[in-house]
Amino acid sequence: MSFTYAYQPELIRASQKDSEMIQSIYQNICNLLEYFVSTRQIFNKLNTIKMISNLTYYLLTYLREVKTIGEEYTNIQVFNYSDYDDHFVPLQKRRKVLFIILQLLSFSIPKLRSRQIMYQQQQSANKMLKNLPDINDVLEGIQDFHLALFLIQGSYFEISKRLTQIQFIFNRIPPNHNIKYKRIGQAYLILLILQFMRSLYNFVLKIKNENMKDQVNKERNITTNENNDKFTQCLICYDNATNVTCTPCGHLYCWDCIMQQVILKQQCPICRQDCHLQQLIQLYNYN
Repeated sequence: MSFTYAYQPELIRASQKDSEMIQSIYQNICNLLEYFVSTRQIFNKLNTIKMISNLTYYLLTYLREVKTIGEEYTNIQVFNYSDYDDHFVPLQKRRKVLFIILQLLSFSIPKLRSRQIMYQQQQSANKMLKNLPDINDVLEGIQDFHLALFLIQGSYFEISKRLTQIQFIFNRIPPNHNIKYKRIGQAYLILLILQFMRSLYNFVLKIKNENMKDQVNKERNITTNENNDKFTQCLICYDNATNVTCTPCGHLYCWDCIMQQVILKQQCPICRQDCHLQQLIQLYNYN
């Protein structure tokens, strides 16, 4: 028995359709919670709401052995030769469970990032640990590398599907195209390698510059007290504001904090004045 594995455009469209459905569930949950809790409480639990949205969607599809909306939309279905025994009986539940576990693990990144920041602050004397790249940047690099592999190989659009070896075949007559992105993937992979080499060079250069700076400070007996530095406090996370951003009403926030807040509800969380994404102003060289 021969099967035609799903082409790259169908895999991409199926994933995009599933993402749209998950986003719809996420938005409906946020709208429902507005009747019971404050906007600030919803903002503090956005990561949990995203996890619940993903879990709900995949519990209603993968665990019930029902095709997702994206799979229905593109006429594809899960298939692996290794999942079938001598009688051609599907044995896929273990992979579906593992796929959902990987989805849940993807939302533990903010906690890992907060622990990384705390550990770096505790190990501030160690320059190597202090200047380690952000965990979000590392994960973005892994995702970009995986995307390049997908463009070259033509299978496993998502990392979780690659780890669980979940592939797809057409359940109807396949389309008369066989679009491939191998050349694009090869060019993208070369670009990622060059970016990695540049980041590594900048990391080594930064360590050398800090060592040189410390040596000069010791020679001149210059002491600095970093604790006396004044920072702008974000009015959402109540931490030192990063990438300070101003709203039309004049309140200052972190860029990420106010952007997610305005996406959720288009108003300033302090004074409730109307505020849109295009009205946010990031302050450069702000002291």
